Amino acid sequence: DEVRMALERVVLLLKKQHKEEGKKMKVTWLGQAGFLLEKDGKKILIDPYLSNACGEKNPASFRRTPVDDAYLKIQPDVILLTHDHTDHACGCRVFCDKLQIPLFAGSQTVDFLDRHQNLPARVYEFQPGAQFELAGFDIASFQVSHDACDPMGFVIRKKDVSLGIATDLGVADETVRTALAGCNMLVFESNYDDAMLEASSRPFSLKKRIRSYKGHLGNADAMRELPAIIGEKTRMLTLVHISRECNDYTLVDRLAREMLSSLNREDIHLEIARQDCIGQPYCFNRS
Repeated sequence: DEVRMALERVVLLLKKQHKEEGKKMKVTWLGQAGFLLEKDGKKILIDPYLSNACGEKNPASFRRTPVDDAYLKIQPDVILLTHDHTDHACGCRVFCDKLQIPLFAGSQTVDFLDRHQNLPARVYEFQPGAQFELAGFDIASFQVSHDACDPMGFVIRKKDVSLGIATDLGVADETVRTALAGCNMLVFESNYDDAMLEASSRPFSLKKRIRSYKGHLGNADAMRELPAIIGEKTRMLTLVHISRECNDYTLVDRLAREMLSSLNREDIHLEIARQDCIGQPYCFNRS
């Protein structure tokens, strides 16, 4: 009887753990621009980057520590792209064809990948603003301002848990603010420090492009916009696309903590995403 009762307690505990896991959405930063989103056994890989593949195409682009071995162990159900730039899209064909999974991307992004021989066998196209279901997740896309084909952000929902993503954008306009407002988890760009960018050896044309409305958000831009986006139910903030030449991880961390403190939101889990390594998974539990 004691053995039977002990086994019953174990079974009840396992059932409780399984039930609790089902409430969680797990987000893992994968380096460069990539994210893995998991819930209820389903996985979406966003913006896969393979540094070795990029280096083979153009050695000048080989500027990140390779994370390819860890990447290739991931088994997503689908890949979703924000836009066509190499540091976001160069791994999509390798993943999709190797795992026989589909790619979802904007129509102009698909055309670009096709012209550059980087289009997987299975592809689904959509337009900015489209909403659709993907691997059990509800996806709402929105257009952002960036010098790419069909650049987009996403709000990804599973039941009442939401993740908002805006990684490459020159301005956070009303469309972006409205889409991201109040998401439980936020992934937001904080690309450069203006003084470091100005002092860098980059040509004037590149500096102008980065600061333009089709470029990237700097630290000051991000800290100005985030207070209007962070809501009562926001529990996680990951700042991404942080330049290693024109920014500093410690600086971004300090600025973000000061901003959160000004909002009395030190409870928010803050991650400063490094370009060159995989982060620790974050699990959001809606209860």
